[in-house]
Amino acid sequence: MSLCALPQSDQIRLQRIAEHLSTLGPRAVCEALAEALAYGDLDRLEAYRILSPGMLAVTGGDAFPPRAMVVPPADLHDDNDDQQHGLMDGREVA
Repeated sequence: MSLCALPQSDQIRLQRIAEHLSTLGPRAVCEALAEALAYGDLDRLEAYRILSPGMLAVTGGDAFPPRAMVVPPADLHDDNDDQQHGLMDGREVA
């Protein structure tokens, strides 16, 4: 199962857990993986051993996408704010 196969709320929850877990070091990661694998498949996790940090950094696979931000509807703020904050129709734009 990939991350994309999970419901969006579970994806976000898992991402936050992974972000925190990665700061705790290899032992904590190992313990968490062991718990997750209690009913899972070790061979699937073994496939991740072929990845290197450099490979992931080059492809952007080393970080989660930016967190979504809640932007209020357009009628709750001044139209001039839209241009200053990069908003279009109540949505944030890059």
